[in-house]
Amino acid sequence: MQDNTKDLAVAYWKKGKDAAEQSDWKSAIEMFKQSVVLSPHSVHTRRALRDAQMNAVGDRELSKLDAAKLLTIKTKLGIFRAQGKWDEVERLAEDALLIDPRDADMNATAASAWKELGWTKLAVFGYETALKRGPKNKRILAASAEMYEEQQQVLKAKGLWERLLAVDPGNDNVQRRVTALEAKGFMEQKQAGQDSQQVQSLDVGPAIEPVHLKPCPPPPHVNGAGSKPQLKRSAARAAAGASVTSDSSNEQPERSTQPKVSGTDADPNQMALLAIADNYILQGNLKEGAAVLNAALEISGGDPHVHELLNIVQQGYTEQKISH
Repeated sequence: MQDNTKDLAVAYWKKGKDAAEQSDWKSAIEMFKQSVVLSPHSVHTRRALRDAQMNAVGDRELSKLDAAKLLTIKTKLGIFRAQGKWDEVERLAEDALLIDPRDADMNATAASAWKELGWTKLAVFGYETALKRGPKNKRILAASAEMYEEQQQVLKAKGLWERLLAVDPGNDNVQRRVTALEAKGFMEQKQAGQDSQQVQSLDVGPAIEPVHLKPCPPPPHVNGAGSKPQLKRSAARAAAGASVTSDSSNEQPERSTQPKVSGTDADPNQMALLAIADNYILQGNLKEGAAVLNAALEISGGDPHVHELLNIVQQGYTEQKISH
């Protein structure tokens, strides 16, 4: 039965490959999705699926409908993440990436789910993909570095912490991580040298390959830092909270990379608040996410979509408190 499943997964992959060669991205995505269902641990198939999704989306802007769907998925995803339901997180992250595979945060969320599920090779693929889409995203850099530390890949972890330090030079926590890894790397190199002297017949190379992850230019559809709307004072106070990689307990969390949305006439402060709420929810901080959504609801004048999201988050927060 296992052999039949593997053969069927390969058959779907070949059909997807044939469709991709004809630039029939819709068919390619469907075939690769079927192959992933049958062989969920295959990095090769996941990469083929993501490439097909990227080609299908291209540089086009998201419609208002797709943006609304994406935000709703992210809201539900944050709740499942807070509850530790990683199989649901993985499923919803893939649903979100089907809408917009360019989303750096969603690629990182899929990677975190794979990591928690014990799918290490997929987690590496996911974080590398996320870093290509968000090379200066502090949360993604930190999560990637921590993953490599857990895998005892000192040089790769150190390289990523150094990249994070370049983005956030005043972060003492990150500086301490870099210093600690420098010391650990030195001790490992010293030990490797001693071992090579003891066993002359062995050609001992470096235990860890250097990191080759390089910052990628942001995709053309992503708003740059200069285009981020400024929050009103009251909204900023409502949104204030702890950053994943910050020393300051009052620092506002990093905003996710948001694609342009075609045909939107929403208040820029409302859009900024929704982005901040999105970050809180992805971190599992449903209490702060609900507070920011409340502020967004007030600014929007009672937008029904924002109201629906707020209800979802409040329900999830209630369930979270009961479960704890």
